[in-house]
Amino acid sequence: MMSSVMTISLKDLKKKQSAWQEDDSWVQHTQNAYGAFAHVAMQSGIMRAIKMCGPMLIASIMIQSVFAAQLLNNHWSDMVWRGQMLEIKSVRHCCFDG
Repeated sequence: MMSSVMTISLKDLKKKQSAWQEDDSWVQHTQNAYGAFAHVAMQSGIMRAIKMCGPMLIASIMIQSVFAAQLLNNHWSDMVWRGQMLEIKSVRHCCFDG
């Protein structure tokens, strides 16, 4: 097994740091659109977060909404049936002795 070692010169490191400070490059700090939005908003302000992360946040919300609607559509009758069963059990338990 070979191990790889990466070396970075101090000059390259300073270039990268100045690029990060000037917002020339973006480094991933989060795993999803919500975290990226929160991170940018805390670091650079809400308007910059909307500009940089808003489109991905909107796309993420739309995708999640489609999945939620599909789940509700396919399982609505199951949820209604389960709710009715729970109501019947709670009435029996509450109001009858046996």
